[in-house]
Amino acid sequence: TCRACSLYLLFAAAFDLVHLQVGALTNIVQYGFSYDWTVQSPIYCSMKYYFFYLFTIMSATLTVSATIDRYLLS
Repeated sequence: TCRACSLYLLFAAAFDLVHLQVGALTNIVQYGFSYDWTVQSPIYCSMKYYFFYLFTIMSATLTVSATIDRYLLS
């Protein structure tokens, strides 16, 4: 069975989903309604880029981990 591989891919998909949804929401607010949260709150500006980077790296890391897991089990 591939229990660890499934969990890696499930969490990678969750990180991708959050990354896409939050990114789209902030861009809609910023460009669609001309309200830039990054100017209003410097803390939000720092946290936004940190979490976008974190979610991107975690998704890629989990995908690679699933690939390595499958390779080692075969």
